[in-house]
Amino acid sequence: MFVPTIKSNPVPISSNNDLQKRNTTPQKTMAPPAPYVPRQAPYPVVSRPGTKPVEPVTEPKKSSGKDLIEVDPDNDRRIIVTLADGRKYAADRYCAHGRADLSRHGQIAKEGDYPPEVGPVLLCPIHYWEFALDKGGLTGAGRGTINACPIEVASECKSAQKELQW
Repeated sequence: MFVPTIKSNPVPISSNNDLQKRNTTPQKTMAPPAPYVPRQAPYPVVSRPGTKPVEPVTEPKKSSGKDLIEVDPDNDRRIIVTLADGRKYAADRYCAHGRADLSRHGQIAKEGDYPPEVGPVLLCPIHYWEFALDKGGLTGAGRGTINACPIEVASECKSAQKELQW
């Protein structure tokens, strides 16, 4: 037969007076919850396939002190990247990898982050893809492109005349 090695003492039942004496310390009260305030989405919301999203009017994206990324006024599928030294590039507005809007999320790499032979680089911070603007907007591995061209020759650039294929 099994014999327990640990013996327990029964808990004594106390009277109501003992319980009232123990619970006389004041309890902290919690503040009421803050009222719910719905937040607006930081990106355009598309409700049906095939509809064009309506984007809020915002200031152009500034990625560093004087660099500027803005939507091309002639083509809403292209962006114009203006560097601090005055050079301008036209490129596809949407990332070749995850279709992120580069006019909103794109960043221009700081000078010195890449070797000078690479030239200026446009970054997509969603999945960390990098596009060399002097090399036609190619990624480092050459697997994707945003069809970048200097503004001066954008009309002659074949990549600027391509339609996005997605």
